[in-house]
Amino acid sequence: MLSWAVSKLRLGSCCTVLPVSAKNGHKEQHLTNCLEWTTQMVPKLLLLTAFFTLVLLLLHSGFNSNQTPEARQNRVGPTTAFRVPQGLSTKPTKGPVQPLVKGMKCGEVQHRFPDSMPPIVHWTTKDGRVHKKLINIVQSWQLLNKNSSIKWYYMHWDDYQISRLVEKHYPQLRKSYAKLSNGLERSDIGRLVVLHHVGGMYVDLDVELRRDLSPLLMPNSESRGDNSTAASSSVGNCRTALWSQEPPEHAAFIFNRPSLISNAVMMSRANHSFLNYVVNTWPAWFEANWAKKRRGIHQAIHVTGPGMLQNFYDKYAAMRKAERPDDWCNEMIAEPEMFQPIMDENFIRSWLRTNCGNSARMARLSELKQEHCRQIKCANFKNRAVPSTSYTVHRFMHLSYGAMKLDDSECILRMLPVLTCTI
Repeated sequence: MLSWAVSKLRLGSCCTVLPVSAKNGHKEQHLTNCLEWTTQMVPKLLLLTAFFTLVLLLLHSGFNSNQTPEARQNRVGPTTAFRVPQGLSTKPTKGPVQPLVKGMKCGEVQHRFPDSMPPIVHWTTKDGRVHKKLINIVQSWQLLNKNSSIKWYYMHWDDYQISRLVEKHYPQLRKSYAKLSNGLERSDIGRLVVLHHVGGMYVDLDVELRRDLSPLLMPNSESRGDNSTAASSSVGNCRTALWSQEPPEHAAFIFNRPSLISNAVMMSRANHSFLNYVVNTWPAWFEANWAKKRRGIHQAIHVTGPGMLQNFYDKYAAMRKAERPDDWCNEMIAEPEMFQPIMDENFIRSWLRTNCGNSARMARLSELKQEHCRQIKCANFKNRAVPSTSYTVHRFMHLSYGAMKLDDSECILRMLPVLTCTI
């Protein structure tokens, strides 16, 4: 029927071209006939087109409604084989309008995931090479695309790429970034810049994957990050950002605090308000407190690492309700067991045995540190077991920025299908 209608529109059906020798009267009569025919047929063709469009829509709707829930779920992807924590939705994020492709602009990635944090894992290295002792840990992240209903992507950033990112998109950081004295400091700031610009999840190279992280990308809608305290009261239910914590012993003995934010595992949407606060406020703070001081690599935790982040997070979390941005969360700090459930073995041998194994030294410690000493002594200075509920495990290998021979390393591009974007 549609082909019949189209055939009626052919010029040869009525509007044939008259020879030049035809009389004017014949030409006028012929044009008049063509005009009348067109006036009659066009409305009919429009109605016919609308009719067929409606039929196609009804057929498509009926097909979807007749499918079983299992069939519709299979169209999205296989059901995850990992355990999902209580209170989190198993519903996957709405996929991007188009899949991420090599060479797309880095700053446009978040737009593809309007309802969630991007499913991207980021690593940073000095030059793209990874110590051989870390290969199995890095490759553990391949499980994401074997056991998840969401397509995950992997990105890697070396020092040169991060420098370009700072130079092009973060003029407020250029001066202070150039004054950083070692690779660890540059990596600390670089990972924050990457999360702010692209969004996704940053992990250290010695962080091992244990469970599917997809449910954390977009927790249930009742927990979204807004100005309502009740809406985001459950830890891990912030849909805009999620930060890991250091093991409590690290916080107590290094900073004399009961808890400490960590930059070893971080999840965030691009342009998150906390990251905005850090990248815009850190330069002046750095210039006033650290720029003119001689620093060793061990001070990076205070200058660019967890100590600095905790300082800025305390101020961010103390915002008055009227000043809170839309993506502010009442609690976006995960419990240590979620991402970093065990202590650094070197820390046990050095700090804990030295300070807790000697009664005289232990007596001079703060009450918080003494409490941790009593617990670790009861455990005979043994590390905790990894809970089955942990998503990742930080192995504290301390290999990323040390001296590394070529034979002792492997290119990360050979371990995972790394996606690159245009800075």
